[in-house]
Parts: sequence; structure tokens; C-alpha cells
Amino acid sequence: MNAVGNTKWLPDVDVYAIGSNAANLVNFVAKLDTGADMCVLSEKVATRIGLDQIDRSDRPHIEVLAETGTKPMGRIVLEFRLSVSQQWYRTSFYVFPDTVVRDKFDALFSREIIGQMDLLRLGPILKGQTMQNETS
Repeated sequence: MNAVGNTKWLPDVDVYAIGSNAANLVNFVAKLDTGADMCVLSEKVATRIGLDQIDRSDRPHIEVLAETGTKPMGRIVLEFRLSVSQQWYRTSFYVFPDTVVRDKFDALFSREIIGQMDLLRLGPILKGQTMQNETS
């Protein structure tokens, strides 16, 4: 599974989220990664939500920041909304340690959640087609 390579050019959105215990409303910035197969959260943000909420039994090998086969700390389920919206969403994020994330992002939204939230209009290239397919 793939999460991200270079985050430098990814657009960001301001997010408010709560974990399953709904104790802490946490603000962070999520990058929109149309190439990501899953959502990713940094350990720094997960710590503010509560590390006790991480399901540590779900730790697949994931390529994150071009490090093949990196294992996350686990998975956390969050309810979140964009700062400019009152619509709440719920999805899982794989939590990666700060030693892997290295302050490159707080969170990454996957292609699937970007589509559900209708944040970007994905053209044919981002939907898996090529320019050659377009002209055929």
C-alpha cells in the first residue's frame, strides 16, 4: 500500500478532529494526497488526541515517504470536519511515528476521503487513466 512520496506540493486543509472518547477537539493541517491509498496521521497529532485510542493490532506494511515496508504504530478512528464546514466525517488513519514523518505533515487525506468530501475534481489522469487513453 502507498501513502506518499514527496509532500512538498500537496495542497492543505485546516481540520478539527476528535477521537473515539470525544474528549479533545484537536486542530491540525491535512495534506490532500490523491496518490494515497489510506489516510495517515503523525504521532505528534495522535498524541494530542490520545495514544490510548490507537488500535495497535492493525499494522500493515505501508510505503510512506518513499520508505518501503514501513509499519505504522496502528490505526485510529477519527471524526473530523474542515475548519470551513460543519459537516462531520469519520474515517481511519494509520499513525506513523515522528521518526518516519519527520515534520513533513500532520496528516494526509487519501484519494478516497478526498472524493467523499468532494474536495478536488479528479480528472482522468488521477482516476487511473492516461493521456493516451483520453485521446483514443
